[in-house]
Amino acid sequence: MSYQRIPLERLPSTIIDGEGVAISLRQHLEETEHNVEDVLLCLQAMRVEDVPAIGWSWEENAWHPEFLDDEHYPQYFVQEVGPETTRYHAIWSVPLCKREVNTIWRDGERYLQGHGRQVLVFDYKLELARSGETDRLTHDSIRVVMGLHEAAPLRQAYASAQGNRIKVDSPLLVALSLWIDELKDFLKLERQVLDVLERRAQRHSDRNLHTNE
Repeated sequence: MSYQRIPLERLPSTIIDGEGVAISLRQHLEETEHNVEDVLLCLQAMRVEDVPAIGWSWEENAWHPEFLDDEHYPQYFVQEVGPETTRYHAIWSVPLCKREVNTIWRDGERYLQGHGRQVLVFDYKLELARSGETDRLTHDSIRVVMGLHEAAPLRQAYASAQGNRIKVDSPLLVALSLWIDELKDFLKLERQVLDVLERRAQRHSDRNLHTNE
C-alpha cells in the first residue's frame, strides 16, 4: 500500500477520540508537536553543535508552508488501509550534524521507505474509521527514529504503544546522543575516504596523461 503526501487541509478538521469526545485534529497535532519540541530541547542542550534549535509556529500566517517540500514543517501522508479505515502520518524531521542545506532530502518519503541520512524523525500515526460524516480515532502512536546514513537501517529510539506522548528519560537521551556521536565518527571517516579517493583519481589521471605523452 502506497503513501500519498497531502497538505494539512486534507486531514479531517475534527475527530472523535477514544472517549467519544470530538476534538480538533489541528490542536491535537499541535500538542503532539510540543512533545517533539520537548525532546529536541533536551537533545539540543546536550549536542548543541549537532542538533539545530527548531521551533514550529502555528500562527495563522505561518503554520501552512508556501511550498509542500519545505522540510522544516510537519509532513503529512495518507494511506488507505481498508474500505472505511484511513491511516495518516504526521512526520517531523530534524537534520543532524550540519547536514547539507541545499539538498531537498524528502525525509518523510525516505523514512516511509525505510531510509534516512543525518536525520531525526518523529512519526505520529493515526488510524481513523469513517462512519457517515464522522472520523473516529481507533489507534494512534508515535515513534522516534534516527537515520544515520544510507548503508545503515533506521534505528528506533522510542515507540509508544498508544498515544502521542514521548517518554523523555535517560535511556532515550543516552541512546540518541550515542547515535549522534557514532554518526559524527562516520561522517569524519566518510570525508577522509572521499579525500583519499579524490587524490587517487588525480594520481591515475596524471599517470595516464604522462603515459600518453
